[in-house]
Amino acid sequence: MNGMFSFRKFRWLGLLFLLGWMVLAEGCQCVIIIPPAEYLPCNLVVKPDKVEMGTVPAGGVVQKLVTVTNESNRMCPLSTLRFDSLEPQGHAAFRLGKPMKFPVELGPNQSVVLPIQFAPRRHNQNFKSTLILNEEDEPPLRQEVSLLGDTQGSCLEVTPELLSLGDNTLTCGSGLEEVQLKHNGEPGCPAEIVVSSVSFTRATSSEFQLVNLPNIPLTLRPFETAKVNVQYVPENQGLDEGTLQVYTVRSAAIPINVRLLGRGVAAPTQTDTFRTEESKRVDILFVIDNSCSMWQEQKALTDNFGSFMQWAIKLKADYQIGVITTDVDGKEAGCLRGSDPIITPQTKDPIATFWNNVIVGTGGSSNEKGLDAAFKALSKENLEGCNKGFLRKDASLSLIFISDEGDQSEDPVYIYTDFFRSLKEKPFTVQASAVVGPEKEGCSSLFGDAQKAPRYHQIVEELRGIVASICDSDWAETLSQLGYTNFGYAPEYKLSKQPVESTIVVRVNNQIVPRNNRTGWFYKEFSNSVRFTGPATPPIPATINIQYQLNCKQGDTP
Repeated sequence: MNGMFSFRKFRWLGLLFLLGWMVLAEGCQCVIIIPPAEYLPCNLVVKPDKVEMGTVPAGGVVQKLVTVTNESNRMCPLSTLRFDSLEPQGHAAFRLGKPMKFPVELGPNQSVVLPIQFAPRRHNQNFKSTLILNEEDEPPLRQEVSLLGDTQGSCLEVTPELLSLGDNTLTCGSGLEEVQLKHNGEPGCPAEIVVSSVSFTRATSSEFQLVNLPNIPLTLRPFETAKVNVQYVPENQGLDEGTLQVYTVRSAAIPINVRLLGRGVAAPTQTDTFRTEESKRVDILFVIDNSCSMWQEQKALTDNFGSFMQWAIKLKADYQIGVITTDVDGKEAGCLRGSDPIITPQTKDPIATFWNNVIVGTGGSSNEKGLDAAFKALSKENLEGCNKGFLRKDASLSLIFISDEGDQSEDPVYIYTDFFRSLKEKPFTVQASAVVGPEKEGCSSLFGDAQKAPRYHQIVEELRGIVASICDSDWAETLSQLGYTNFGYAPEYKLSKQPVESTIVVRVNNQIVPRNNRTGWFYKEFSNSVRFTGPATPPIPATINIQYQLNCKQGDTP
């Protein structure tokens, strides 16, 4: 075969075809074969590779653009996007400025623009993150963009940061929800803050309305507050979004933003679905107020802890239980209490050990910071130090706050919510419950007094736990409820919306359960929940569907 090229003899050369080029030699002539476009490598170019957001007031938002361009001759995907390497840990200051559906297919020389927003909430801090694109692909598709930004102190606090007005039928408006403006009185702040504008952005749905807006310009002196009411009246089905912006004379260029969410539904019907779980693997962190007013509550907790633990025994749960206090100062802040700090099914006497750990005394700070204490307990430093072994990768996480005061931690609640969720690959496995005062006013009983606790109520709402009144005399029932909720079994289910009580229909495993106080179920108006009794209590596992018509409360109609 002189002068001819043998494919049989050199079959391995065919592999070079997939790598880009193949040279066939015949005599002294060379033939270059160019592979089809689908075999060419992708070349995605990201510009810039570093974005500096600059200095932004806490509560403000700035946006800069990152462009991804396909500089190859074939279709190439932008398959994933996420923010990583967060400093400080758990922050959510960087975000994508608009919802996008991935993957995004890019043709040759086609680009996609990514709006990256910097929306810090913490004061006087530096923030870092890395935007990772095409994370699961090998280089050169995987790309990283460094993100930097910092904040200056904001003298005007606007809360909440996210205002969800829920599902509302087309014939019902939401109730009035409050946005609070407060001069925080911090050192260096002016004697007066002048609010120059409170308004919606142009992109905000017209279904959001401002009600009882105070006279603008509005002057606030140190620690003074003002309220703005927002109502949502849907005109059509689907999700509606918007942004309420608050401008001050001092920072006229950058507003403080409140994100608004609401959804219109056509029919006034809601179905809530729940599922009882088999034995649960759970790490439970009790955060106990150790201020001078908590002696009675600590004793009630220890006296009735058996009601909590009965569910762990009944369900054969694989649990770890730890106790910390609401103190956040000192070297032991956030460290688990007791000589046997992690209680497990293998602990010789779990109930007695809990008694020893939970009597934390009443000499603690009167500046109770339960959320910050939990943050410290689950920080990387303490999980590798004094709390090593407490947080298991494959277990769910449950936080239980017990206090007769409201939380006084410095950061917005969503900072803690985001941090706790970031500890788990599946954020829905994180739950928070609380035994505290009511949300909007205090309470008083023979068992002690309590202040209102709106921040604890908020984190329980966001992390889908249960909340009970610390003034309630029946601690056995309260702890029993906490027990079956945390260990995966629930005879009581909180409804997501307000029902027309007479329309509630309950099914367990597709079988209708009759309404009966002794052998079926009954509705608890105070907690807006359905409670099963006797033989009707759902088995494990089971699927529970509760259907009802939504209730337009008096005064909520537009």
